[in-house]
Amino acid sequence: MNGKFTYISNILTVTAVILVIYGIHADSPEILFISIYVAVLSFLWKPHGKFEADEKQVVFRTVGRKNIINYSDIENISIEKNWKRTRLEDYYEIELTIKTKNKTYTFTDHLKPDMHEIADNPDRLSEIMKDNDLIKLCKYIENLRKKC
Repeated sequence: MNGKFTYISNILTVTAVILVIYGIHADSPEILFISIYVAVLSFLWKPHGKFEADEKQVVFRTVGRKNIINYSDIENISIEKNWKRTRLEDYYEIELTIKTKNKTYTFTDHLKPDMHEIADNPDRLSEIMKDNDLIKLCKYIENLRKKC
């Protein structure tokens, strides 16, 4: 089973803050403008992560990271859905938490459903949630763990 998810990268957030601080202390207004421009782009860009799941493990790939989680190490797996509202956007955050013997992993996906479509058809939201790759992965891992 393969899937994708969109997340907020802490690496990009830290980079954006460093660029703004650098731009403020630079002597050139051009450097300040460029650093703010790049910082704003990094806040708006939401990178995509991928996962590949087989019968024994799941491999998550994000910017600069690769996490391999063996199903035999999983103590608990859960999914949480939250509505988030920011100044720039409103979205559903799907959070997959996998607790292993040594570490807790959290992966998030951001869904921006068309609210007009959902207002016209309230069942559409549950359909969108069922199609989410992280929710499918959670169910897939839970079913495999029951077989063990």
